[in-house]
Amino acid sequence: METEMTAIAVTPRLHWVGAYDPQLRIFDELYPTRSGTTYNAYLLQLGGKNILFDTVEEHFFDQFHARLTSVCAIADIDLLVTQHTEHDHAGSIGRLLQLNPRLKVYGSQAALRFLGQQLNREFAGEAVKEGQVLELGEGAQLQFVLAPFLHWPDTIFSYLPTEQVLISGDAFGAHFCPAAGRLFDDEVSNFQADFQMYFDTIVRPFKSQVQDALKKALSLDIRTICPSHGPVRRRRVTEALTDYDRWSTLACAEGRRILLLEHSPHGTTRAMGDRVTQRLEAQGCTVVRFKAVELDEARFQDELECADALVIGAATINRDAGPPVWKALVHLSTVTPKNRLALVYGAYGWSGEAVKLIEERLLGQRYKLAAPGVRWQFSPTESDIAACLAQVDALLAAL
Repeated sequence: METEMTAIAVTPRLHWVGAYDPQLRIFDELYPTRSGTTYNAYLLQLGGKNILFDTVEEHFFDQFHARLTSVCAIADIDLLVTQHTEHDHAGSIGRLLQLNPRLKVYGSQAALRFLGQQLNREFAGEAVKEGQVLELGEGAQLQFVLAPFLHWPDTIFSYLPTEQVLISGDAFGAHFCPAAGRLFDDEVSNFQADFQMYFDTIVRPFKSQVQDALKKALSLDIRTICPSHGPVRRRRVTEALTDYDRWSTLACAEGRRILLLEHSPHGTTRAMGDRVTQRLEAQGCTVVRFKAVELDEARFQDELECADALVIGAATINRDAGPPVWKALVHLSTVTPKNRLALVYGAYGWSGEAVKLIEERLLGQRYKLAAPGVRWQFSPTESDIAACLAQVDALLAAL
């Protein structure tokens, strides 16, 4: 137990003072964490200063406090840098300020605003700027790098030139909890699957911001990456940077590409999809069709990112779209689509709400509807078919 509650040296002047959470299986009641997680916080003792980077989720304050005070008294901490203010990293700041009211908090302007709204109390804070260098004394420096939307708008990186360490917030992290007393990527089993799952569930919606942050990170001399979750990378640093570059680079085929999502319990909506597909293909479009009930979620996300338009054919089931449709549409917020253009059509038996409800969901995700939705009762008439194809023509004109 003594080993478990002792700080771990990342470098002689930088210590990990975070917390282990090996039992966690669902993070934020959203994302699977089959290997638990860590809440990483770091203490730098350099230039005569004690600088703390982040805290931990409030329920793990005792672990954090024990490790932190094994190397530094709370009253001796000079300043706190918040990489971003999500509860799992900022959740113990309030208690820390109670113990050290003079503590000054550094973070982005957004982070200080968010923190004020969380704490509902006054505190000393300083907003950092892109590339700002903080002189620590004795020639030591701390450099700040703004990295918004990785994965919150308030995110920053902190770079320690003398240590060649990048403290990266949630970027390059993983929900993976090493055995107690272990911390580094070369001390643990292969966690690549957890690393990629973390990117896919948390970072993927912000691919363009990942590319912006990578350009900044690659200009720095980095030997060690200290993320906010999971192992510290001291061996596979280049691999982590390369993976993020590859995963955040879009590789879309040439030409107009239409994603068609279908849910057709009785076949009439899918039959209309055949006509829609023929019309689109006749105009040189590539149509990629998915059955909502047999959805390959990873491939569907890829296609959302590359599609010039999203077409949804969905029948009404019990005054609603069917559950497979809503399960598929969850992914609208997990990626950044190439183009937010859509149309909706579908069959119904006696009420017909699905088309309108799906359109409302699309509008809520900032999609533009190429034409009003088309619906028909049971089997489509010639007029219904013509209306649906006119809808497709409007989509083609809008591309």
